[in-house]
Amino acid sequence: PDAERIVNRLAPSLHAHRLWIQQVHSALVCRSVESCRELNRDPGPHGDLGGWFLEESNEFIRRRPEYQEAMHQYAEVRTRARALCGAVEAGRAIARPEYEAFAEATSRLDKNLEALVKELWDLLRNTDPLTGIATRHALLPRLQEEHQRVQRSGGATSLCMVDLDHFKV
Repeated sequence: PDAERIVNRLAPSLHAHRLWIQQVHSALVCRSVESCRELNRDPGPHGDLGGWFLEESNEFIRRRPEYQEAMHQYAEVRTRARALCGAVEAGRAIARPEYEAFAEATSRLDKNLEALVKELWDLLRNTDPLTGIATRHALLPRLQEEHQRVQRSGGATSLCMVDLDHFKV
């Protein structure tokens, strides 16, 4: 049931993070000391991907390997961005390996976040948000497996489905 809430909260955080990454690239290319100082300020806990990691309470999501990995990668991206902006602020050149490490960390973070978002969408598609019960979409493959098993074994099977109108929790 939390999947919809999680997706709705994560979407603006991902958008804010993408904007932040674009601002980092712009500050580095333009060698803007003021932009780097602005980017190095603590974004605060709200409206930012770091805030989403800190505030997300759903244990199913928190236990996902993609969540754990993305949380660590987010911290690495922030650390590497601070170091690159520090070089701009100090007036020194950015070494290619420093920038490539930042770009690779950003890429790894993006891949893990994509996997996490995909898992959330799968959860939404396969689980009724009101009841937490598997949807028809989730049940069909299992029903086909059971039907094939019964056909092989020659046994009998039955299925009971109930549609409750005006169902309220």
